[in-house]
Amino acid sequence: MNEDFGSRGKTLPFARPLRAGRGGNPGAEDAMAEDWEAMLDLIRQQPDVNISKTVQLHRQVAAGHYRVNASRLADRLLQFESRFEDSIQGPGSQESGGRNS
Repeated sequence: MNEDFGSRGKTLPFARPLRAGRGGNPGAEDAMAEDWEAMLDLIRQQPDVNISKTVQLHRQVAAGHYRVNASRLADRLLQFESRFEDSIQGPGSQESGGRNS
Protein backbone atom coordinates (compact mmCIF):
# COMPACT_ATOMS: atom_id res chain seq x y z
CA MET A 1 0.00 0.00 0.00
CA ASN A 2 1.15 3.54 -0.59
CA GLU A 3 2.95 5.01 2.40
CA ASP A 4 1.17 8.35 1.82
CA PHE A 5 -2.23 6.74 2.30
CA GLY A 6 -3.37 6.01 5.79
CA SER A 7 -4.08 7.61 9.11
CA ARG A 8 -2.19 10.80 8.25
CA GLY A 9 -4.97 11.85 5.87
CA LYS A 10 -2.78 11.95 2.76
CA THR A 11 -4.02 11.16 -0.74
CA LEU A 12 -3.12 8.37 -3.12
CA PRO A 13 -0.60 9.42 -5.80
CA PHE A 14 -3.17 9.37 -8.62
CA ALA A 15 -5.31 11.85 -6.67
CA ARG A 16 -2.52 14.43 -6.48
CA PRO A 17 -1.62 16.74 -9.37
CA LEU A 18 1.65 16.07 -11.13
CA ARG A 19 4.55 18.31 -10.16
CA ALA A 20 6.24 20.18 -12.96
CA GLY A 21 9.85 21.24 -13.19
CA ARG A 22 11.69 18.01 -12.43
CA GLY A 23 14.17 18.65 -15.21
CA GLY A 24 14.74 16.27 -18.07
CA ASN A 25 12.57 16.34 -21.14
CA PRO A 26 9.56 18.70 -20.79
CA GLY A 27 7.78 16.88 -23.64
CA ALA A 28 8.01 13.62 -21.69
CA GLU A 29 6.34 15.30 -18.70
CA ASP A 30 3.50 16.46 -20.97
CA ALA A 31 3.04 12.93 -22.31
CA MET A 32 3.09 11.51 -18.78
CA ALA A 33 0.51 14.09 -17.66
CA GLU A 34 -1.73 13.08 -20.59
CA ASP A 35 -1.38 9.39 -19.63
CA TRP A 36 -2.31 10.22 -16.02
CA GLU A 37 -5.34 12.21 -17.20
CA ALA A 38 -6.47 9.30 -19.39
CA MET A 39 -6.11 6.91 -16.44
CA LEU A 40 -8.03 9.28 -14.14
CA ASP A 41 -10.83 9.61 -16.71
CA LEU A 42 -11.10 5.81 -16.88
CA ILE A 43 -11.18 5.55 -13.08
CA ARG A 44 -13.87 8.25 -12.88
CA GLN A 45 -16.03 6.19 -15.25
CA GLN A 46 -16.08 3.24 -12.83
CA PRO A 47 -19.27 2.66 -10.83
CA ASP A 48 -19.70 3.87 -7.26
CA VAL A 49 -18.72 1.60 -4.39
CA ASN A 50 -21.53 -0.39 -2.72
CA ILE A 51 -20.64 0.07 0.97
CA SER A 52 -22.90 -2.71 2.29
CA LYS A 53 -21.37 -5.22 -0.16
CA THR A 54 -17.90 -4.02 0.80
CA VAL A 55 -18.63 -4.60 4.51
CA GLN A 56 -20.05 -8.06 3.74
CA LEU A 57 -16.93 -8.98 1.73
CA HIS A 58 -14.69 -7.66 4.50
CA ARG A 59 -16.42 -9.93 7.01
CA GLN A 60 -16.02 -12.93 4.70
CA VAL A 61 -12.32 -12.21 4.23
CA ALA A 62 -11.79 -11.70 7.96
CA ALA A 63 -13.53 -15.01 8.70
CA GLY A 64 -11.47 -16.82 6.05
CA HIS A 65 -14.52 -17.72 3.94
CA TYR A 66 -13.87 -15.57 0.86
CA ARG A 67 -12.21 -17.25 -2.10
CA VAL A 68 -10.82 -15.37 -5.08
CA ASN A 69 -11.69 -16.61 -8.56
CA ALA A 70 -8.24 -16.05 -10.06
CA SER A 71 -9.36 -16.64 -13.65
CA ARG A 72 -12.18 -14.08 -13.41
CA LEU A 73 -9.86 -11.58 -11.73
CA ALA A 74 -7.22 -12.00 -14.44
CA ASP A 75 -9.83 -11.54 -17.19
CA ARG A 76 -11.13 -8.35 -15.60
CA LEU A 77 -7.61 -6.95 -15.13
CA LEU A 78 -6.83 -7.61 -18.80
CA GLN A 79 -10.10 -5.93 -19.85
CA PHE A 80 -9.29 -2.89 -17.70
CA GLU A 81 -5.76 -2.69 -19.11
CA SER A 82 -7.09 -2.97 -22.66
CA ARG A 83 -9.61 -0.15 -22.09
CA PHE A 84 -6.87 1.97 -20.54
CA GLU A 85 -4.49 1.39 -23.47
CA ASP A 86 -7.29 2.17 -25.95
CA SER A 87 -8.05 5.42 -24.13
CA ILE A 88 -4.39 6.47 -24.40
CA GLN A 89 -3.69 5.30 -27.95
CA GLY A 90 -7.12 5.93 -29.37
CA PRO A 91 -9.37 3.42 -31.10
CA GLY A 92 -7.89 1.56 -34.04
CA SER A 93 -4.28 2.08 -32.99
CA GLN A 94 -1.89 -0.56 -34.27
CA GLU A 95 0.51 -0.28 -31.31
CA SER A 96 0.57 -3.33 -29.06
CA GLY A 97 2.32 -1.65 -26.15
CA GLY A 98 4.97 -4.36 -26.16
CA ARG A 99 2.49 -7.06 -25.13
CA ASN A 100 1.77 -10.12 -27.23
CA SER A 101 -1.93 -10.62 -27.81
